[in-house]
Amino acid sequence: MNIKEFKEWLNNFPDDAEVHVPVVFKAHDWSLDETRATEFEGEEFCDYEFMDFTKNAFVTENYSFFGKKILVLGEES
Repeated sequence: MNIKEFKEWLNNFPDDAEVHVPVVFKAHDWSLDETRATEFEGEEFCDYEFMDFTKNAFVTENYSFFGKKILVLGEES
């Protein structure tokens, strides 16, 4: 899904709906990682990462992300 498609998909929901994103809390060696949905408040709360692989000389055609631009929303705590 690209940004345009994401915006169109978001238009299916009411404007006053809250947006929650998953946050992964690192667990101890003896248990599984815990994931919780937390309200998204933009850069102040949620980590995001934008990766542009269109001009990366180290990413060749054999990588699945070759030539892509990827926005990742979420956070690891």
